[in-house]
Amino acid sequence: MHAADPYAATRHAPRSTRRLLRTRIAPITLLAASVGLAACHPPSPIRPAAAVALASRAPVTSPSPAVRDFQAFALNALLVPLLDADVPSRWADPSMSVDCDAADVTIDGQHPDIGAPVPREPFTVRWHLQRCTPLDDYIELSGDIELRVEPTASGYAAQMRPHGLQVVSMYGTEAVEQPFEAQMSVAR
Repeated sequence: MHAADPYAATRHAPRSTRRLLRTRIAPITLLAASVGLAACHPPSPIRPAAAVALASRAPVTSPSPAVRDFQAFALNALLVPLLDADVPSRWADPSMSVDCDAADVTIDGQHPDIGAPVPREPFTVRWHLQRCTPLDDYIELSGDIELRVEPTASGYAAQMRPHGLQVVSMYGTEAVEQPFEAQMSVAR
């Protein structure tokens, strides 16, 4: 004995009836199944608009080793060229040690006073760089960066604020946009 085929009547129904079943009844069945499945899952929490906007952005990629190295040695690249070897430190001419197509540096809004003592209180260094290679051609820098430098007992610490800074390396061209911190020890 064969089980009754529940769809046998529709298979032999006129074409208009089959079309009616496909266009009217199938969507209702799909809707009922969706509601049934939705009841099985807890509702998802409502996220604030800011979280939705952040979630819709492209995934953030991690910086290349060249950018990480620049951030780790930023003071070696951008502060050391300004310091001479004297104790206590004095301002040096950065053009003697930084290879650039063009660069401009100010300390607290003034060009460095070559030979003047480096202050023991916090100071601000601003660089405008065009195709500079401060780390032996490993990277090339173009753009602006502000260093809020604080002398410490062992050297210097700085808050770095890049503005349109591009790092070019064997990994490609990357924008450094986020502020970061850097530290450097100095033998005194």
